[in-house]
Amino acid sequence: MNFAYLVNKDHFLPSCFEPAKLYTLPNNKKIDARIIAYYIYLKEEALKNGFNITIDSAYRSYLYQEKLFKESIKEKGVEETLKMVAIPGASEHQTGLAIDLGYYDKLGYHEDVSDNPLLVDWLKDNSYKYGFILRYLQNKEHITLYKYEPWHFRFVGIPLAYVLKHNNLTLEEYYLNPKKYQNIISNFDYPNIVTYAQICALLLLLKKKVSLKELANFINIYKQKNPNTIVVSSSLNYIKGLQKKDNYLYINDIDKDELIYFINDELFDFVYNDEELSRKLNITL
Repeated sequence: MNFAYLVNKDHFLPSCFEPAKLYTLPNNKKIDARIIAYYIYLKEEALKNGFNITIDSAYRSYLYQEKLFKESIKEKGVEETLKMVAIPGASEHQTGLAIDLGYYDKLGYHEDVSDNPLLVDWLKDNSYKYGFILRYLQNKEHITLYKYEPWHFRFVGIPLAYVLKHNNLTLEEYYLNPKKYQNIISNFDYPNIVTYAQICALLLLLKKKVSLKELANFINIYKQKNPNTIVVSSSLNYIKGLQKKDNYLYINDIDKDELIYFINDELFDFVYNDEELSRKLNITL
């Protein structure tokens, strides 16, 4: 899966482009469904370090970006707008792979992380571990053609994020000589990431109703058979319409497309290729 394609003022997306699978998060922000587990992983690890981050802005359509661009020109003028707001078609937000982060603290909600220097530093030092890069770096404005944005992160996958971080590169600089780093990226050993909520969603899709015991058993089996997988603890609020009664989880009026978009592809492969597991859990494929 190629997450690293370049979108900037020289590399445009067509106006008709939209991600094949978008998933709407509990705060109504949409992201490319393939990166859900990585975002949740980032969010949960930030929380362990005392930072309650959330997505303030994510996917934007071409038309919505066009609206923002025109409004900014009216308010700030062309010159300032070009430094801060992407031209329609040149916005990474159209990919569904870019997120602007805000956060909550005891004072309430902050729409970007700039207000919290400790959080800015933590994200700068750690976001690459989850496949995200700080896209518009300080002292690289002449390369990216955007001002430093400590809130704007782009998912490129863990291997490339590692390369960019440890070589202090922007995506533009990487694409000047991508072959130089190809061997590192191709041989990079990194875990598969799935979340507790995604596993629950898979079982609900296949069984309609799942006991907490069945869920725990499946996770244990999955971990044993997939030692290179990290199962991220996550809220079940990511599953729309989830209900709980008498230690059972279920969804009324299941939206199959929504659940399928939410579930990691490797989870589907795991279940469909393991007949013994399917029989053990009484799953009808």
